Amino acid sequence: MQQATFRQGVISAALINNLDMNVGIYLRVENLVDISTGNKFVIQQTLAPRDSFVFPVAMDALKIDTTILNPPIGTSLKFSVGISSVNSGSQKSVVSKRDFVRSELRAGQPLVLKSVTGRIKPTRIAISSGSSGPRLNEAFTKLQGNFAFDSVKLALNLGVSSGFPTDYNLRVIAMTRKTTPVRMDSIYVPPASSSQPANRGIMYPGLNQSTQIVLDNSSGLNVFLAKFFPNFPDTFIVRGDLRMNPPSVFPTNQGLQRVDDTSKVYASIDTYFPLKLGITNGVLIDTVSLDSKQTFDKDFITSVKQGTMYLQVTNGLPLQMTFRAALLGRLTPTSPRDTLLRIPATGTKTIQAATVNTADGTVRDSSVSLITLNLTGPDLDKFNYADAMWFRFDIITASGVTTVKIRDKDFIRILASANLVYQLNKPK
Repeated sequence: MQQATFRQGVISAALINNLDMNVGIYLRVENLVDISTGNKFVIQQTLAPRDSFVFPVAMDALKIDTTILNPPIGTSLKFSVGISSVNSGSQKSVVSKRDFVRSELRAGQPLVLKSVTGRIKPTRIAISSGSSGPRLNEAFTKLQGNFAFDSVKLALNLGVSSGFPTDYNLRVIAMTRKTTPVRMDSIYVPPASSSQPANRGIMYPGLNQSTQIVLDNSSGLNVFLAKFFPNFPDTFIVRGDLRMNPPSVFPTNQGLQRVDDTSKVYASIDTYFPLKLGITNGVLIDTVSLDSKQTFDKDFITSVKQGTMYLQVTNGLPLQMTFRAALLGRLTPTSPRDTLLRIPATGTKTIQAATVNTADGTVRDSSVSLITLNLTGPDLDKFNYADAMWFRFDIITASGVTTVKIRDKDFIRILASANLVYQLNKPK
């Protein structure tokens, strides 16, 4: 240790005279220094026979400084005690072997360190830190097809606000709880730069700064995440150990550092997915229930002359698609749903992709497509008895594997409505 300062605390310096005579006593601590003046800590006092003196010392005004000693680094206080006789005239005193003069430093209010400058032995710290995975919502739980990544990244931030260089040996553990059993795998965290040892990266202290290690395709992240298809990890955990002042640093000048009482060693994992995802033969299929309470009675339906059903598809994904849907009948314990009406009546409807920002490739504006279906005669009964809607989106791939950027807030929305032409007072 070279230097240490204190946030708070009090010790008591005691001078004890067990002689049968007046003496002057001093206590001097060579490496305990007044912060404001730079003077060494000294107490001097004249004591009567069998007398003592206790002096409280506020440690926040002092610092331990071993640089004034030789050798300059140590873990001890160096002090000296001296006595001087006081002229007592013709009075005589007897000193026996049991008499003494003593100085003591006594504990008082607990000491709280503010900072320490010195060198510590290599010290291991266990790390276990977690983060939630990307929220990709229903679009990706329902997508089918062949996937290819282009620039998915995961960033790990390691920080030491002050103190010693620290090396690390870490793995990122990913898991998804959407499957039974839970799927879990891990990937090694490489050094922050290629100049560092392959098995242990190193980070350097600094206030409000951290070492960021980015795992990307060059680290095998795309292959690693492919193991979880058709799902994505919902949890990431960093596990391993840090080693403060590792052997490669300990004997060097960098191994001598200052640690404050506000110093922190921390690890956080930032998962950010500027996700460029290539989808070949991508298909999105789903079935949604319709509100059975909104059907009309038979007399009303027989009075309807015609109607039109409207589907408005809002595409917030940067993907061009073809769309088709169908109104389905009720599901019974003995029979599957019947297909009542197809939308469009024949073929498919092309849904334009959302427009994207040229700067970063994210969606700027959604596209809106409208589909109409004319209803007459028997179609009205089928429309009335529909219990669910089935729909399918087929993603159009321009050529081979094309990459696009998708965010967790991108979406597809379908709004259905209809109007009916109704004849009043229809003759019987």
